[in-house]
Amino acid sequence: MGVPELWRFNGREWQILCQAEEGYRECDRTPTFPFLEKADLYRFLEIAWVDEVAAESDFREWVHQQL
Repeated sequence: MGVPELWRFNGREWQILCQAEEGYRECDRTPTFPFLEKADLYRFLEIAWVDEVAAESDFREWVHQQL
């Protein structure tokens, strides 16, 4: 595909695939947002199942704190 990373979620598991010489390999962090780990994605996804607006608000606040 030629893109530096892909994010895939199958409803249970989140994959961050990073471009490598041999294709793509799974990573625990996204190179685009190195402060963002898969565990963080899962945390905000759990909030989103209950309240999408709260999840977006919490996520934005968290990102600002990281920067």
